[in-house]
Amino acid sequence: MAREQTAIVSLTVTEKGYCTEAASGELDLNNPLIKHDLAQPDQPKSAIGYIVEALRLRREQGLKAFTVMSCDNVRENGHVARAAVLGLAKARDTALADWIETHVTFPCTMVDRIVPAATAETLDDIAASSGFTIRAPSPVSRSASGSLKIISLMVVRSGTA
Repeated sequence: MAREQTAIVSLTVTEKGYCTEAASGELDLNNPLIKHDLAQPDQPKSAIGYIVEALRLRREQGLKAFTVMSCDNVRENGHVARAAVLGLAKARDTALADWIETHVTFPCTMVDRIVPAATAETLDDIAASSGFTIRAPSPVSRSASGSLKIISLMVVRSGTA
């Protein structure tokens, strides 16, 4: 995610994956994953921790921010993702949170169906028409049992590694 070529990071983690409090919508700083991410920010365990750390690395390297695109069936999912990311960033470093607030977009999306896996030909057509290459799925985190918990879709500019 911290690579310059990454333009969009999408996530599908369900409501629990945002580690927010149901009543307030704010990041739950008492969530065990968030506590870990604050104690060891360079070794995150939560999806939000991975995103904040990748954005920190990009900022540190003088790179542009990527778009964080929630694909969860959650009302105003972009606002939920934004609140979680900014909540963790503020708890880590207010200057980082300010940079994220200014440079990162969190679009609200609606997923109306699940589609079958794309073929290589479909992915080539997307790259040819949009100038972007899709690299997915990319596992980000696995549970203790080995089942996949987070899938990250990375969209990179075509013609780059």
